[in-house]
Amino acid sequence: MTRKSFAPTPGQAGAFDELLMLARASGGDLAVVGVGEPTPGEERLLIELEINCGGAASGRSSVPLLERERVTIAVPPLYPLEQPRVLLRHRRFGGLPHVVWGVSICLYVAQYEWDPGVGMTDVLTRLLTWFEHVAAGTITGPEVPWDPPITNLAGSPGRLLVRQNLPKALEDDESIWLAGAVVESVGRRKYEVRRWLDLRQAAQWLKADPAHRGVEPGRAFLAPVVALPGPVGFSYPTKLEGLLAGLKSQGLDSSACASLINWARVSAAAAAAAGAEQPGAEPLGLILLGSRARPDSAIRERIAHFAAWWADFGFEEREVRWMRVEDQRPGSTLRRDHRRPARWLRGKRVLVLGCGALGAPIAEFCVRGGARHVRLIDPGLVHHGLLVRQPYGYDDIGFPKAEVLGERLRRTSPDVSIGYSVADAVKLVRSEAGLPEADLVIDATANRAVAAALELTWRDRPGPPPLLSVMVSRRCEIGIATLALPGSGVAGVDVLRQLLLAAGEDDGLRDVLDDILPDVPRGEVFQPEPGCSDPTFAGSAADLAGFAGQLFTDALALLGLPVPDGVLTPRKYATVMRSPNGDSPGAPAQRLQWTNDVVRPEAGHGYQTRIASTAFAAIRQEVLQSRELRGPECETGGLLLGQVDHAAKIVWITEVSGLPPGSAAWAEGLLLDPGTQREFASQLRYRSRGLIGYLGMWHSHPWHRVEPSATDRAAMAQITRNDAPAVLLIVGGNPEKWARWLDGAGRPETHVELFFPGRSEPPRAPRKERGNVS
Repeated sequence: MTRKSFAPTPGQAGAFDELLMLARASGGDLAVVGVGEPTPGEERLLIELEINCGGAASGRSSVPLLERERVTIAVPPLYPLEQPRVLLRHRRFGGLPHVVWGVSICLYVAQYEWDPGVGMTDVLTRLLTWFEHVAAGTITGPEVPWDPPITNLAGSPGRLLVRQNLPKALEDDESIWLAGAVVESVGRRKYEVRRWLDLRQAAQWLKADPAHRGVEPGRAFLAPVVALPGPVGFSYPTKLEGLLAGLKSQGLDSSACASLINWARVSAAAAAAAGAEQPGAEPLGLILLGSRARPDSAIRERIAHFAAWWADFGFEEREVRWMRVEDQRPGSTLRRDHRRPARWLRGKRVLVLGCGALGAPIAEFCVRGGARHVRLIDPGLVHHGLLVRQPYGYDDIGFPKAEVLGERLRRTSPDVSIGYSVADAVKLVRSEAGLPEADLVIDATANRAVAAALELTWRDRPGPPPLLSVMVSRRCEIGIATLALPGSGVAGVDVLRQLLLAAGEDDGLRDVLDDILPDVPRGEVFQPEPGCSDPTFAGSAADLAGFAGQLFTDALALLGLPVPDGVLTPRKYATVMRSPNGDSPGAPAQRLQWTNDVVRPEAGHGYQTRIASTAFAAIRQEVLQSRELRGPECETGGLLLGQVDHAAKIVWITEVSGLPPGSAAWAEGLLLDPGTQREFASQLRYRSRGLIGYLGMWHSHPWHRVEPSATDRAAMAQITRNDAPAVLLIVGGNPEKWARWLDGAGRPETHVELFFPGRSEPPRAPRKERGNVS
């Protein structure tokens, strides 16, 4: 049956048994008619089949089928782990879809389609379906893959990258045309098309001094390009006679082919003579053949596919050799991430603060996502302990992290401009020059000073870009990202505070609050190296890569959403991700959002006041109740509760109360007794882990200006005499604005001032004047 030196493997014997079983079950439509001699060197078992196609005949078929068609199944030694091939002993089906080199039917678009568990049943099912389509004349259609014509890549001298779209003038030219491609060797047997030139430009390029061509002499050469007017089919010929015949059928005769080969060889030789050749970077004689897509394909570009004919191999040989082509032209390819949130990154400028366990992988995500420019900021050096979870190597120890990461990212994508600074982020943020222009700033430092510097900068900077801040918990079981969108006017400190306030009211977020603001100061500190190493969190490279990817993807999804105008549009987001190996009862992923606070300047010290919209609503409600009880001219007031951040110079007014017990209000003034409310404020401060505490007082000036009176200032000086700074908030305004606010439209006029102990005016004797508070 076969040569004596060949013994079928168990898999091949099993395939033969499968086909016999299927033949017996077919009722005569399938027959195993023989076993052929294996091809030397391949050791594939060749099983010949005969298939009944008589009932499938149709007048619409371009290739009439025989009553019984014969095919050969080439079974590899490791079948079913290896995929079998379907071969023909004739060329009648040459040119039909899925027929490669006229003698092989490609039934599987990709390797992953082959299912070893189904085996020969699937092969025959697909083969019979293919014959049915041929008989019915329906073999073409959207199910045909878009793959370019197959070339024989045996002996390929390297690979050619095509990443530049053709000029519009060439792309729109429907006829056969000639042009030139400037190809540069980038080393390691890799070549790239740098520019497309029409014939006039190509002639000028060849005549130009190599030093003035804009490429390194000896590494660049000019390859002729031929635009074929029609599709090639499913495969290019492997023999020179077949290729020349095919090109002649497209309008290119043998003399033209000889001229092209001569052009390619002369250009390669001239480039080689212009500079020292390096191994893997030698100029080559290449001819690029551009062809249309098949009519059934969805590709509509004039040149759908490129093939690179290695003309160096020459006319003297009868074999045709091709170079592997990676066609990545934006006009004819789809990025593998084209439907993912990472698409927001394309063409963007990104500034990454911190090149550590989260910042380094996120910076790489930006580069791979197609960002136009990525700038890295980090003052630290690579040391041995970081190799456990940060993407650096042994040879990087002692070098700046920003520099090492920047050089690696440059090698990842030549299209992305990479910049780096070995600098302190706080000094950079607060420098006179300020931060570099960016479409997104990422704070991955987990440094409170950096966060405060960003908050201080963001509150004063007109139109700051989105700011993403990322961090992980001390045991790397929780990942947290905060995102401040344009129009929020805040940075990470503000959004994190919002998250912690929400965590205080939600048991599902209690683990976040306990990790960042523990109820009892944490005594344990994770210090990985003895001596003066910085305390840090415990986490692996896998932990950090998972959190970096999930948190960043969620932020990109938010950045990709349209943000409508309006005060009720959320512009502050926080995302919490949890490890499946943690013991938290919280959800695996939670996203929270908030609208903007009411922002007012603080008078006198340069602070910014952020009043929660709920607090403003509570003030209005208290004023309305006072009007009902005491009349529209009567003042009212109460306590302010919140927090002051002196580093970022921000006053958060989170809650307000009405008149404390023991207070009195009348039209000419207000007497507040905050003492009875201090205990309530103290309890609130304890429950909120210090995020909400006593701030000061508020009162109203109905229908009148909101400037504090001398009595107001004296009262605030008394409050702060032996205590912390206190805030005075006055609401009022002209009659029209005041009335509109009470009716539910607009905002009243406000005056906010922060009083420090020993800095305010000394108390004065109280006088009967409107707006007095004591």
